[in-house]
Amino acid sequence: MHPMKDPVKPRGTRRQAQAAETRKLVLSAARRLFAERGYSATTMAEIAVEAGVVQQTIYDSFGSKRGLILALLEVMDEEAGIAEIVPQIAATDDPRQALALGVRLTRQLNERCADLIQAITSAAPVEPDVAAAYEDGMARHRAGVKWMVDKIARADALREWMTAEEAAAIVTVMTAPSAYTSLHKDFGWSFDECEERLTSSLAAMLIEGEPRPRT
Repeated sequence: MHPMKDPVKPRGTRRQAQAAETRKLVLSAARRLFAERGYSATTMAEIAVEAGVVQQTIYDSFGSKRGLILALLEVMDEEAGIAEIVPQIAATDDPRQALALGVRLTRQLNERCADLIQAITSAAPVEPDVAAAYEDGMARHRAGVKWMVDKIARADALREWMTAEEAAAIVTVMTAPSAYTSLHKDFGWSFDECEERLTSSLAAMLIEGEPRPRT
């Protein structure tokens, strides 16, 4: 009886795995440098050195620096955990839980992707495609908040003096990246504190039966 041999990966499979690993290294390097130095100040040559690849490899994989930043945009949804939290919001019948999950989602986005957000905002003024993609992301944020607030409104859980449109505007502004940046950097709140205080404050303002905010 012959001993079993480890299966040999086809050459194409090995090549694909190597290409995927190189792509990951390049994106990680670009992410760090864009966040540290800004999009405009970072060169493709510097990204290549940081990633440990030749510059042509980046052009072959992404086409341009703009291609790099657009590729980074695609990883945000996955890192923020959108696919895990949105079904939980849809499934719950508890208005406060729906609100808390919505705040948690924005917390995760801003905590896990702060460097990406910084990189993208630095690129938007000089790259129209990036600016359009960023605005699309903000539009999705507004739409997601409206969906969550409408769910609370359908449960007759909004304050009687608060319309769904007003509630959605408040939540959108208070959970925007600029709000998290200010609370975390300017006021020194941890992300745990951001999540807890935003959830309790928004619940007090919006949800019937919650303790009213202090005046």
